[in-house]
Amino acid sequence: FLGVPRGIEDGSLTGDRVVFQTRTEEINGDTRSSVVHRYRGAIAGNTIAFTMQTEGGSSTVPVEFTAKRN
Repeated sequence: FLGVPRGIEDGSLTGDRVVFQTRTEEINGDTRSSVVHRYRGAIAGNTIAFTMQTEGGSSTVPVEFTAKRN
């Protein structure tokens, strides 16, 4: 997420479905909050179609993106 390496927590792979989460800390002025990013993905060939949902941060809008192996 945002090109920054993060550790994966609670990851699983079942068939063509991958699920995991990462944690970050968001700083907004003097306020710090723990943010969880939950990822769900469907594997198809050399791609994974992901949906990322953020909890505890300033944005809660789901983000969809595709990861592709070169």
